[in-house]
Amino acid sequence: MFIRMLVAVVASASAGFCIHVFYGEGWLNTYVQSAAEAGRLSNILQPPYPAAIMMAAYLTALVPYAVKVGIYRFAGHLLPAQSAFARGLLYGLLLLALGDEFVRMPLMNGLVGNPVDVTVLMSLQPWAIALSSGVLIALFTPLRQPSHIK
Repeated sequence: MFIRMLVAVVASASAGFCIHVFYGEGWLNTYVQSAAEAGRLSNILQPPYPAAIMMAAYLTALVPYAVKVGIYRFAGHLLPAQSAFARGLLYGLLLLALGDEFVRMPLMNGLVGNPVDVTVLMSLQPWAIALSSGVLIALFTPLRQPSHIK
């Protein structure tokens, strides 16, 4: 089972990395640069955004958080903590680890030459978001008890 899980980790990470390098840093970069040179990006809004843009950003942010609440509802009882606050911190760390902001982005930001203070400050926002949302989800979401624990 461990070997299959390791293969799943390596295969999925490799697929994501290849798409990032060849599409995101390759073809897409070239395409966006040519669109900018053609003047097609000159009407993009800059902050501060109008209220309608902010409302759209907020409303669409509800979707991934609804999924996070659903996952916590059904799996939060598996977290090795007694209090909702402690479970929330652990869940926040899991949410952080599911993305690139836990280790990869801080490490890469440092490796490409950002000063340590800049790297730390860049990392604080996603860490604060993940940990605070994990705690709030745990505090407000009732856990579903597995059917075998009634």
